[in-house]
Parts: sequence; structure tokens; C-alpha cells
Amino acid sequence: MPQTINALVVDDSTLSRLLIKILLPAYYHIVETPNGKEALALYRESRPDIMFLDLMLPGMNGEDVLASIRKFDPNPNVIVVSSNIQRPVKERLAKMGTLAFIEKPVNQPEAALAIQKVLELVEARQHPLSMSATQQETLAEVLNIGMGRAAKMLSELINDEIELQIPEVGLFPVKEIKDKLENLLIGPITSIHQVFSGPFSGDGLMIVCLQKVLDKSGIKIREGFRFQIFLSGRLRNL
Repeated sequence: MPQTINALVVDDSTLSRLLIKILLPAYYHIVETPNGKEALALYRESRPDIMFLDLMLPGMNGEDVLASIRKFDPNPNVIVVSSNIQRPVKERLAKMGTLAFIEKPVNQPEAALAIQKVLELVEARQHPLSMSATQQETLAEVLNIGMGRAAKMLSELINDEIELQIPEVGLFPVKEIKDKLENLLIGPITSIHQVFSGPFSGDGLMIVCLQKVLDKSGIKIREGFRFQIFLSGRLRNL
């Protein structure tokens, strides 16, 4: 059975709280409150894994609750559930780091889909993947060999030396890869995707970032060249 996930549901509507609870998995431990100030106190006391937050609340509005929480927990997992669907409100809350905005009245199929995507991300963050030291060393060596062979071919192609770095090995949930790539990739890119099997099986994705590509008649790599390899898949027999 999955490990218990703690959820805080904050809404002054009994019906809305009920709808959210219906959409959550059975193994979630749910605490609820209709009051903004009480929500802040409950969050500070229990530090829930995820919070569902209405905006128009008695005692303290939801936006102020979130701002107060971020003073002692900079990265809370928050899904907003509100009838205040103005664009400036949504944009402001997105900048505050909310994971999703569910409009009222709650459309169960749409809300269920949005909540499921967020819950998968939250649970992955709560229980991150891990590797043993032996697995890390083995995979790093495999990447070293692969990068060396790729660098040899690129070097012969462009008639210049490719600078290699020690690979940083890590495991990331699939849903986080997109965000990581967006932060790493700058400017024009070239990518190669390869499905592979054997002791290491899965998908290999090599992404070459070229900040400056000049001369239409040939390939020249100037300053600013970055070389990144992302490898995803199952690890066996390490």
C-alpha cells in the first residue's frame, strides 16, 4: 500500500471540500478547515504534503494565507480551487508557485485529471528515486565511455577538440525532465534519440546545445559550446 500523504483542504464551502475529498486517493490523510487563519495554523503545525486552497475565505483570504506560508515554507505544494477566475489573479498565483488552478464550479472529470497530474508530481517529490554508490559509479563510467566515443566522432566531423566534463549522474521522475531541460537548453539545439536494450535498457537522449553556429557552408563550433547527455531507463545487473 502507498505511504500516507497528508492533505489540507481549505474552503468555506462544505460541498467544495467534499468534492475535493472524493477526488483524492483513499490512502490520503485529509484535514479540512473553512477558515483562512485556521488553515495557516494547521499548515504551520502539520506541514501537509499538499494543500487545496480557496481564495475567498473568512478570517484571512487564500492569497494572504499562501503569502504567509511561503515565509516559512518557500515551496509549498498548493492547488487553488476558486471562483475568482480573473486572469490577473491566476497570473499572480502562478508567480507564487501554485501547481494548478481549478475553477469553480468544480468539473469533476477535468479536476480529477488536473489533480492526478499534480499528485503524481508531489508524490515523486516526497519519495525521490535513489541510486546506490555502485550504481552511480557504474552509470558514470558508462556515460564517460559514451561521451568519449561521441566526442571522437564530433571532433573528426568539425576538425576540432571537444571539451569533456565529468558526468553528473542522477535519477529524475519523468514529469520533472521537461522542467530540467527547459532550464538547461539555451539557443539552437540538436538532439539524437535512441532506444536501447541489454544490461541498461530504456531510451537514450543526447542533446547538443550550440549557442553559435556560423558559416552556412560547414559546421563550426565556436565559444559557448555545451554538451549534455540525458539517459532514462531501467537499470539492471549493476
